[in-house]
Amino acid sequence: MKLIGLTDGLVAEAERECHQGFRAWICEVTNASWLDHESLKQSFPRCESVDNFRFHVPLGAEGTGILADVYCGPGLVVAHAIAPSPISQQNTIRNQKKNVIPAL
Repeated sequence: MKLIGLTDGLVAEAERECHQGFRAWICEVTNASWLDHESLKQSFPRCESVDNFRFHVPLGAEGTGILADVYCGPGLVVAHAIAPSPISQQNTIRNQKKNVIPAL
C-alpha cells in the first residue's frame, strides 16, 4: 500500500504517544496489499471502522492509535491523526453524562 499524509507533526505526536506501535504500523502498511477491509482487519484485528473508508488502529496504551483512510482498490492509505479509540471516547462521554447532577 502507498502511505501518504505523514506530516512532521503527526509523526512527532505518534513518536510521543505510541512509538513502537507506530513504527510497526508503518512497516505493515507499506508491505501490505489489502484487497478489502476484511483483509485489513486480519492484519489489525482491533481496528475499528469509523466511517466508510476511515479506520482507527490502536497502537499504544489505552487504545491510542492512528486514524487513517484506507482505499484498498487503489492501494492507498491516508494517515490523518493520532487519536484515542472511538469506543473509549464514547464510553468516556457516556460516563461523564452519568455523573452530571441535574439542576434543581
